[in-house]
Amino acid sequence: MERVENVIYSASNLAISVQQSIDSGTRQDRKDAIRLLDEKNRKIAELKLRLAQESHKLRKLKFHWELLKELVNSTDCLCSQLNQLRQIFQDYQDDVVINFNLPPEPQQEFVCKLKKEFPKLTSNDLRICSLLRQNLSTKEVAQNLAIGADSANKARYRIRKKLGLYRKDDLIQFILGY
Repeated sequence: MERVENVIYSASNLAISVQQSIDSGTRQDRKDAIRLLDEKNRKIAELKLRLAQESHKLRKLKFHWELLKELVNSTDCLCSQLNQLRQIFQDYQDDVVINFNLPPEPQQEFVCKLKKEFPKLTSNDLRICSLLRQNLSTKEVAQNLAIGADSANKARYRIRKKLGLYRKDDLIQFILGY
């Protein structure tokens, strides 16, 4: 950048000295000096244009550099927040798993007995059966499992099939009597 400015400065000085020689020289010297002056003026114009382009590129580069710095700072902040959320979720998930894996004492016996007699029942099926045994409605079961009521009804239907119950048989009565 400085080099371009130095060239422009020296070309300007040259133009001034050429102008002075035009004023004091012969006719041929004047023509040569005018041609040289035009050539130098053209070079000065080219260099000024190039300087303006380079200046624009530098401003653009600086702008993008600032954006990048802001992005890095915000990314660091987002990463730390994401890690905090991940930890909160993991703690919550651990609590949920502990709650479902350790049903109350009477439920443990029921779940083991049900699992032994009906091995096709999944852990979700056993959870639903455990909740139904507590006399919860389908809507309450859905709320406890954070699923929709339709999903809870479909799960009940699948459990009935796995238990070998007919349409007329009551699932809750079967589970309570088991």
